[in-house]
Amino acid sequence: MTENGKITSKKGKYFVVRVTKNSACDGCRACAFGKNDYVDFKAKSSIDAAVGDTVIVETPSLKPVLPILLLLVLPIVLIVVAALLASVFTTDEIIVAIVAIGMAIASYAALFTLYKHVFAEKYLAEIKSKTE
Repeated sequence: MTENGKITSKKGKYFVVRVTKNSACDGCRACAFGKNDYVDFKAKSSIDAAVGDTVIVETPSLKPVLPILLLLVLPIVLIVVAALLASVFTTDEIIVAIVAIGMAIASYAALFTLYKHVFAEKYLAEIKSKTE
């Protein structure tokens, strides 16, 4: 999706671009406008842009299927495997529960790190050009 927006701020190496809802947005819901008539995107830029510039921003049309599957399915599988393995070594349900909870925490921490360093950049909006 390509839209016009205005850079409202800069956070580190990324910009925050505000895109105002237009008639093409009706019924789409991809941007989650909610009650607002605008949405703010975190965007990367390979052009010389500054706060206040009006720009064309492109959001990836890719569906983030792999991150969603990893987020929903992988922790459940790991929790079940950890609980089954723990139950092989002990019959104490408290220990099995602690191992399962520990695996849940570890798997979500690992997924958060993976998302932050691998997937986040791939699904980030990008400033393509300035407009007048």
